[in-house]
Amino acid sequence: MRKMIQIGTNLLWQLGKSLFVTLALICVVVTTAAGGKTSVEQFQESGLSVAVSPVWQPLSYYDESGNLAGFFIEYWRKWSEKTGIPVEFKTMTWAETLSSVGDGEADIHSGLYHTDERAEYLDYSIPFYHSSGTLAIWAKGGVECDDDFTKLRIGAVNKTYEHTYALSNFPQKNIIAYEDTRAMLGALKEQAVDALVIDYPTFVLIGGNMGITEEVTICKTLYRRELFSAVGKGRSDLLDVVNDGLSRFSKVEKDMIIERWFVVEQPKDRWLSVLFPAVLVLCFVGGVVFFWVNKRS
Repeated sequence: MRKMIQIGTNLLWQLGKSLFVTLALICVVVTTAAGGKTSVEQFQESGLSVAVSPVWQPLSYYDESGNLAGFFIEYWRKWSEKTGIPVEFKTMTWAETLSSVGDGEADIHSGLYHTDERAEYLDYSIPFYHSSGTLAIWAKGGVECDDDFTKLRIGAVNKTYEHTYALSNFPQKNIIAYEDTRAMLGALKEQAVDALVIDYPTFVLIGGNMGITEEVTICKTLYRRELFSAVGKGRSDLLDVVNDGLSRFSKVEKDMIIERWFVVEQPKDRWLSVLFPAVLVLCFVGGVVFFWVNKRS
């Protein structure tokens, strides 16, 4: 009887082992059939969508030929080359770029500043550039750079970091939100607003196209901050892929792209840094001439 129990136990053990192996093989087969691919391989097949605003020179905009161009466009195309993942640009308003990535309608945000509010529905990448916000006024509009701006109407593009900054640093009742930079600059020209919180490179490109850069005074730089990409909250697999691609850019590659699209900001008082050395040189030359004339006489 004991021998029969032992035989039965051995049979059950062998059967259990066989069943385990069979189930493991089934799992392997199912996984293989389902793809068994890494996140990168899956994205290389499906591609990814990047949310951009098409009215955000020099970051992203339609050029004269009707093609998307700009810093973000070139940067993400280069990212696509490095990762082998195709990207499709989805154009929309700035506010929609945020909500579309948060809702999963787009995979990647092309680039933005970090805010605590956005961090509630977005996960940020590693930084890949920095930019700055400036305070601008209409040169002949009756407003001076040393005025009390807490009593003036301040414009900013809706849902941007510039808008957040304005709301945090000026009375909210005085803040006027605009759909895009062109509309905001037009309002400044018409003196429907007294001053703007505006990204400097964007001002130079769009203001230049509108022919108003000479009519606008940049009073001061308000902040300098890093730019990040972002994905929807909790999409850690996608965020890892995004960061891996961004980390593959060499400094030379970054600098080449940056130099093609950005200019150095020139606040109102920057002329002093040029005038002062020039005055010193003139004084030195004048002194040498004066000494030489006196010596001859």
